[in-house]
Amino acid sequence: MRETLEAAERMKAVSALVIGVEGGLIDGLRSLGGDCGGLYSRVDLLGMELALTAGWRVALVSDQSAEALAPITSRVEGVEVLASRGQAVMDWVDLGQVAYLGSDLADLPAMLTCRLSVTPRDGVLLVRKRADLILETPGGRGAVRELVERLLTVQGRFCDVLKAWYTAQGMSTEGGWLNELEAEAGGSLSKIGFRR
Repeated sequence: MRETLEAAERMKAVSALVIGVEGGLIDGLRSLGGDCGGLYSRVDLLGMELALTAGWRVALVSDQSAEALAPITSRVEGVEVLASRGQAVMDWVDLGQVAYLGSDLADLPAMLTCRLSVTPRDGVLLVRKRADLILETPGGRGAVRELVERLLTVQGRFCDVLKAWYTAQGMSTEGGWLNELEAEAGGSLSKIGFRR
């Protein structure tokens, strides 16, 4: 993976996040009975909360119904569910603002129309070859959180958003610990891996 100035500039313009549920938010595993069976991580839910705290729009796209996604959308108020990957994404918001996190072939057409195409570490080969950014984390295991933190860090907003989130949770941000965290977050930029 390599960093490019072009990809960093794309990251700075992101103000909306589309997440392919299967493989991006959940691990993509299904039982033989056909039910989802996929697991999601609580850290990804917090990642969506941070994105919403930043003022971004956040949407899920899935092969599942909106009702099937209720366990997720009921935990993170403000997350939208789009009807499909293709036209629904194009009609939702200006694509020049969207980072799309997807992992499989169904995600690829919509991913390639968005400002920033992102895949988890375990995205399929063709998606990894075309993605602007390949995350270090697999889908369903913190990929959403990693993406949000990287975007906010590149935008120089990570600690401000974190402070706002803590305040909304009724937690104090007094003391120097947040400044130390900000210095650490700034140092993590060297870990960002880009394609193109």
